[in-house]
Amino acid sequence: MVFDAGRRTWTKKGKEQEEAKQEFIETLKILETVLGEKVYFGGNDTISMVDLVLISYYPWFHTWQTIGSFSLECHAPKLMGWVRKCLTRPAISKSLPDPVKILDRVSQIIKVHEFFYGY
Repeated sequence: MVFDAGRRTWTKKGKEQEEAKQEFIETLKILETVLGEKVYFGGNDTISMVDLVLISYYPWFHTWQTIGSFSLECHAPKLMGWVRKCLTRPAISKSLPDPVKILDRVSQIIKVHEFFYGY
């Protein structure tokens, strides 16, 4: 659900893109509710499988919010705090791809599609 809605923020245009942005933001708000006041989804000191799976989507956040023209810090500040806390763990921060490189690659894909398909 997270990746699908996020992906549609750059593969769709107009109304469909706006709907995807709203769905993505609503999904993050649900995750914030589940996180509650805990540091991690697994608890205050424990990273769980949920944390590991969800943090793997973080490198895409930069692309989705840049192309979709919205701010995750504004819409999901608690979740972005969770991201920052997860990134303090070297095992996590060193294993994730560079968000800027993902945006660069997606931008190239968009240009190719616009050139060949007109969208």
